[in-house]
Amino acid sequence: MIGDCPPRSILNPLSGSLYDYIEIKKYSRPCEFLDYVKAEGLRVVSAEISQDSTPLDVFTFDYSSRLVLVVGQEYSGVPIEILRNSEQVYIPMPGPGFCLNTSQAANIMLYEAVKQYETKVKEKNQTASR
Repeated sequence: MIGDCPPRSILNPLSGSLYDYIEIKKYSRPCEFLDYVKAEGLRVVSAEISQDSTPLDVFTFDYSSRLVLVVGQEYSGVPIEILRNSEQVYIPMPGPGFCLNTSQAANIMLYEAVKQYETKVKEKNQTASR
C-alpha cells in the first residue's frame, strides 16, 4: 500500500479478519515501493488503461519470479513511476464503460493470474507423468 492504511477499527467492519491473514506493507511514496520491488527481484504487473497496455485476456503472466499485481487509486490510477517500471494490462469491457472500481480490477487480475498459473502447473505435471 502506498500512502495511509486505515486503522484496524475501520478495517474490521469492512473486511472482517482478512488483515490477520495478509501482511500489509506500507510505502509513503511510489519510489520506495519500487526500491523494494527491485531489491526483492519482483515482477510488477499494473492494471491501467493506456496505449502501452495489453488486454488482460491475451496477456501471459511470467512466473519466472514472484509477481506483484498493482491497481491504482480509483480517481488517479497507478502512479506513473510504477507504470514505467511494470508490465501494463487493461481489462477489456464491452460498451461505453472505461474503468472498474479498484477491488473489481484486483479480483479480475488475480483470477486471471491464478488461472494461468494453475494451467501451467497442470501442463507441467502432465508432461512429467509421460
